[in-house]
Amino acid sequence: MSRWLDQSLTAAELKHASVRGGVITFSAQLIKLIMNMLVTIWLAHILVPDDFGLVAMVMVIVNFFVLFKDAGFSTATIQQETVSHEQVGLLFWLSAVIGIVLGLILFFIAPAVALFFHEPRLVEIVQVLSLVFFLGGLGVQHEALMQRQMRFRGLVAIELLGLLLASITAICLALSGAGYWAMVWMQVVAIVVRVVLLWLMAGWIPSLPVLKVGVRKMAEFGGYMTLSNVIHYLSRQSDQVLLGWWSGAHALGLYSTAMQMLLLPIQQVLSPLSRVAVVTLSRVQGDDAGYRRAFLLLVKIVAYMTMPLMAVLAVLADPAVRLFLGEQWLEAVPIVSILACAGWILPLGNTMGWVLMSRGLGRRMVIWTMIMAPVMLSAFAISLPWGAFGMAVAFTLVIYASRYFHFRYVLYGTPVSVRDLCWALIWPACLSLLLAGTAFVVMHVFSFIELWLSMAASLLAVLFVMIACVLWIPPMKRECLEIWQLLNVIRHKEIA
Repeated sequence: MSRWLDQSLTAAELKHASVRGGVITFSAQLIKLIMNMLVTIWLAHILVPDDFGLVAMVMVIVNFFVLFKDAGFSTATIQQETVSHEQVGLLFWLSAVIGIVLGLILFFIAPAVALFFHEPRLVEIVQVLSLVFFLGGLGVQHEALMQRQMRFRGLVAIELLGLLLASITAICLALSGAGYWAMVWMQVVAIVVRVVLLWLMAGWIPSLPVLKVGVRKMAEFGGYMTLSNVIHYLSRQSDQVLLGWWSGAHALGLYSTAMQMLLLPIQQVLSPLSRVAVVTLSRVQGDDAGYRRAFLLLVKIVAYMTMPLMAVLAVLADPAVRLFLGEQWLEAVPIVSILACAGWILPLGNTMGWVLMSRGLGRRMVIWTMIMAPVMLSAFAISLPWGAFGMAVAFTLVIYASRYFHFRYVLYGTPVSVRDLCWALIWPACLSLLLAGTAFVVMHVFSFIELWLSMAASLLAVLFVMIACVLWIPPMKRECLEIWQLLNVIRHKEIA
């Protein structure tokens, strides 16, 4: 059996690989966050909101097609206890065919996409981005095999090198006056580099397709995964689809870029933590007290890392936009501020997914998504006359109005109550409000100096107050010590 198909690791080896993979993944997320922020800031100073809006229109459609890119076959390959060379080979060819079909569909519906958004320039953009699917299907199984063998270091190297080369390409094109094409070709270069490196590093060559090798159950599993992702995506992306259709590229550029400022740091926190959370909670689900303690500590980690950040961003939206995006983005200031208010509690919704997955409540997850989809769609449709700002307000109102019912529905019948969750959030919430107030006061006190200096003074004051609170306020100090102890447990592989 090929070393890429063998998964016969001892328990000690599995623990070591899991923890090492978590560390590597978290470090990579931090590097990717910095790289993405830098390239976004650079492009924002060169391009205009309309350029970002045009690409955002297309990416809403492209990202929807991405959900079908491998029909869940990569997850099926990773999830199976044993898998043969013939099975992976057949899944490779199926993924390649799906990629070609999706690419052809996207290429030929380009005029319809342009007609829907009332933007003829989208035709060529959509057709160029169809290359992503023609090429993307060729690397799906190679990546899955590397994940199966926990080759996290290699995967991280592929991701970072692809992002680096794609970013350099985008910046060079933008400086040469290519406009929105800089971001379009950035996507194409990223997938080309990714596929080439996957083939070089995986060391696996697919065989000719062999039928009847037992992939039916794997295909069914992938189908359920794809269906769940589609429902979730449609409920979360309707805002950008409707805004682009109603208000055009400029409004969507403002809104999508503001949303990216919100989601980028949140995703970098949640992505690596989610892997640890689901495994940890799954292992202690038979112990109600242990489950409750572990979940609340994980929630506190999320809260302490995201609530202060979003609160400070809400009050410093104006200088943040001026410094990081440029003067041409000033219309985005109120949008960033409103969305940051949504971001104050948005990550807590993701922690509900940890509960559902760790306790095997997938049906409950689908039901909640189906309930929220028409609610969000209605709110977004009503807000259309008020443009990007109205959409941001609608998004924020829906998040706040639904959170209590979301928590209550998910936590029903589990060891954790809504009251437990609220008590766990008190001190992170108080800290975030105090830090937001500190940033606001310092920013205005030093408003007479250069903008970047007053911004730096505000952030230093925020850091000082945060450290002082953690060291001198007993309840907050106790919670931070508990979090540190949990992280040490994970680091020393006592929880695997």
